[in-house]
Amino acid sequence: MQLKFCLYCGLQEGAEQLVGYGARRTIRSNLPVVVFESRTDKQVSSDMLAALPAAPEAALKFDLLACCQGLGYSLMAAPVGIDMNGNWILVPPG
Repeated sequence: MQLKFCLYCGLQEGAEQLVGYGARRTIRSNLPVVVFESRTDKQVSSDMLAALPAAPEAALKFDLLACCQGLGYSLMAAPVGIDMNGNWILVPPG
């Protein structure tokens, strides 16, 4: 596989679904390798929501893993002995 493009989401804890929602068109059109953190113990804070011009309900419920898997992505397993600590690597089809 030739790596053309990689999307890495290293950002404020809890905003991952907002960034994923905003990147969905780029993901669909470019099929990058996607590296992101997914933690259920973090939520979008009220401060983050107040700073946004608008946060559509769809963005707050967006599931990046499900979106990518729907496009044929595979979840890359962590190497033995490596704790990914909530980080995911999604590999595009092909």
